[in-house]
Amino acid sequence: MRLSDILILLAGLALCLFGALFAVGGLANAIEPPEGQSAAVFVLLTLFLGVVPFVGGMWMCVWSRRRSKMRLVESQERLILQLAQQRGGRLTVADVALNTALSSNQAQLLLEQYHLDGLSRVGVSDGGVVEYTFQGLVQEGTESVEDSPAGLAGDERG
Repeated sequence: MRLSDILILLAGLALCLFGALFAVGGLANAIEPPEGQSAAVFVLLTLFLGVVPFVGGMWMCVWSRRRSKMRLVESQERLILQLAQQRGGRLTVADVALNTALSSNQAQLLLEQYHLDGLSRVGVSDGGVVEYTFQGLVQEGTESVEDSPAGLAGDERG
């Protein structure tokens, strides 16, 4: 997480706390208003100084987490594409797991998602290893990998 994301998250949490405190205080006064005071005033104060800041703070927290997660995904994608470029456009699950912080299960899911998104083709090497080929990164003169039976049967993106 970047410092800006952490600061936004902390500001959101502070706003939530501020809103919650004002909501509780406003509701307590709306239920039993002091003499000469209208309960409607406390209901409006509860809305504007309690509920609105609380909802805004929650939104800031959620937005900060999503932004941080999106940056992580973009960073992983960039790293995997650089690795594919270094390896002639072809990657295996083991390549990704060994050269990134991803587990083999995470690497497999990510490579499968790239295939479903049409960024790579799935094939089997001569040694029987499943390879993901990134067409734009394949070096000329390298032997192409045959499509997997699953790819031939139903996937026309290949």
